[in-house]
Amino acid sequence: MPPLVIKDLRYKELVPGIRLRAVHLSNLTVTFVELDEGSHLPEHSHPHEQISYIAKGILRLTVAGQDYDLSAGMVLTIPAGAPHSGTVLEGPVFAVDSFSPKREDYVF
Repeated sequence: MPPLVIKDLRYKELVPGIRLRAVHLSNLTVTFVELDEGSHLPEHSHPHEQISYIAKGILRLTVAGQDYDLSAGMVLTIPAGAPHSGTVLEGPVFAVDSFSPKREDYVF
């Protein structure tokens, strides 16, 4: 498979101010997420394990009621089924999220 350019991938707006682009393997999804200043991802959960890496900005992730303020260079793991949400504290934020198994709802 040839290299891909992130900005050339199709994107999906999850909620206003939060856009993601995704690449997939048979058992893995990696997303590249842009979050605008002041945006908020409502609490949700999913059956996928998740690893979130913050490349730019500061994002508060709340996982199972515990707040984590993540800045560039930090990583957080989120267990499958754990309720979580996110709020941009200093943006914009650029994050890379990995999910296993593959996120079929992110195939677009």
